[in-house]
Amino acid sequence: MERHRRRPSGATFLGVQGAYHKSLDLYINCDAAMEKDTSTLHWYSISDILSTGVAASNECYKGKYADATHVTPKPGQFVFFVRPIGPAKHLTTRAPTL
Repeated sequence: MERHRRRPSGATFLGVQGAYHKSLDLYINCDAAMEKDTSTLHWYSISDILSTGVAASNECYKGKYADATHVTPKPGQFVFFVRPIGPAKHLTTRAPTL
């Protein structure tokens, strides 16, 4: 699902946190999945996103699964991975364009 919103004037970084999606399911941000506190918020440069595109790290999957979920973002895209809390059954990606 893509959401297009105007960024606030003067904003230079953004942070994203996966939470709910049309249900009571909880998600873990895959950029912090290996950290002690999985709710850690990472910050991403808006200028990098706009000029080259940014793919957040995917710590939810390793090995062949990491290769299968590799994404090369285009300028203006931010790719962010989340997974449901509990056994990793599938991976959800979002690639909104700023």
